Amino acid sequence: MKEFSMKHPKLSLISTLVCLGFLALTACSSDDSSSSSASSGEGGQNNDKPNTESTLTQMACSEIMYHHPDSTVEWVEIFIEEGEDIENMALSELRLDGAVEYNFPEEALKKGEHIVVTGDIDAFKKAYPDFNGRLFGPWNTDNKGYVEKLSNGGDVVSVKLRGAGDVDCSFDNTPPWPSLADGEGASLVYLGGNASMPTNWAASKKLGGNPGSGEDEVYAPLTVRINEVAPTDGSNDWIEFYNSGKADADISGWLLIAKRRADTLTIPAGTIVPANGFLVLEQSVFGESLLLLRRGENLYLREFIDGKWTNSETGLEYPATPSGTAGVLELSDGTLMQGSLKSETKGKKNVSEMLSGPLYVNEIFYNPPEGQIEFIEIINTADSAVALSLPVGSKSGVWEISGLGEAALETIKIPAGGLLLMLPDTSILDLDAYASTLAENVVLQKYSGKISNRGEQILVKEPYAFVEDLTKPNGIDWCYRWSDAVLYSDDGLWSEEADGMGMSLHRADFSMPGSDPAAWEANLPTPGEK
Repeated sequence: MKEFSMKHPKLSLISTLVCLGFLALTACSSDDSSSSSASSGEGGQNNDKPNTESTLTQMACSEIMYHHPDSTVEWVEIFIEEGEDIENMALSELRLDGAVEYNFPEEALKKGEHIVVTGDIDAFKKAYPDFNGRLFGPWNTDNKGYVEKLSNGGDVVSVKLRGAGDVDCSFDNTPPWPSLADGEGASLVYLGGNASMPTNWAASKKLGGNPGSGEDEVYAPLTVRINEVAPTDGSNDWIEFYNSGKADADISGWLLIAKRRADTLTIPAGTIVPANGFLVLEQSVFGESLLLLRRGENLYLREFIDGKWTNSETGLEYPATPSGTAGVLELSDGTLMQGSLKSETKGKKNVSEMLSGPLYVNEIFYNPPEGQIEFIEIINTADSAVALSLPVGSKSGVWEISGLGEAALETIKIPAGGLLLMLPDTSILDLDAYASTLAENVVLQKYSGKISNRGEQILVKEPYAFVEDLTKPNGIDWCYRWSDAVLYSDDGLWSEEADGMGMSLHRADFSMPGSDPAAWEANLPTPGEK
């Protein structure tokens, strides 16, 4: 593969400008691409040091209260996850960004210390009268002077250190994210690992959470999970459970919650999921209708033992699935991925591929070295062009690429076999001038957000249906089919070379799930090239 600055003859002028420092786009030579700077780049990382370097200060969100029963109470708890103490948070440019913004004052922060930032100090103190930790705030206000709010439907809080993104603390209110944190009194507690992965967060046992302590009891995960569902709009639905435990699991009386429909079902008496085995419940098993919608659903299974709720739960979000089934697949690194399945595996392990395409994430340059610009590339594998705006019933639906912030996709049409190259809105690149250097089948677009240096989920979603919902923008709740889903990471089996060392992640196998590290390889960035 060729280097970014060398891919087209017309880029010779741009390459010259790069070398002169007028256009911070990419490195000038292949010799510089992997070790271009010894100073801190994105995330305050030294390119010569791995992420696990003990002296490299790295931040993390340890607890988030995004949907307190008192809507005025919201807070984020952060701490130093790796590395040395911070002598002066202001001089170190420690700040919150994304959904909320806050610049920390000229105070020290020691490793092991947990500090809290809130949007309303008075409301926080009223809700937590015994709190004796370090409290900061309020965070930013909007253009009308109102304090910004974390979205109850999911949001991203970025922790920035030395002026660059260190970690994105993303959360959602869809499975497998804990439903108990969505207005039922619990907070979200970080368990470690990739902070973008829902299974690395849990609901606090203590109502209201435990801000500032760093010591939080959480509800233990269940051994039983929702493994596969057949959504047929009630004509022939069934649901499959898997028990990873060593003992049979009696799920009699447990509650099955269909969150989008605001409906619940009680699991019939005598329902046993065998140890390390599967159980399928047909629609006829329920005295009441088992209605699984083709347009997608958020399902939770909540434990009920000895006549009371334990509040332990498991969940499955399945996207719009016009035909076939949806469920979870185990990836090469042992993690799980959910989505629509290519083939039914009723009563046995899901080994099918994910039902995906025609648009896929093709390349991710998520942690560029200093002086280079991140990007993400989408490829159209179809034999015909794909317009990102299309009619859905009586409305006009627009494809969505989650994880990138705002992006104007309404007018975009990706040619057959073509690419959509997306760059951050903060780039100084002249979009029109750069577009003229690219092949005719490459479309350029900017996005408002920032790709996380530590990992996050990117969903390429096609509008499938909609329902009226006054709580949603424009009164519409859109339901999407997932064309692709990628949850990358800077940890585990994912390539270290793509983490600040000048390489990008390249899709090597489109038949594998997008969140599987085995589907990707590290190589020099080639934006606008297949």
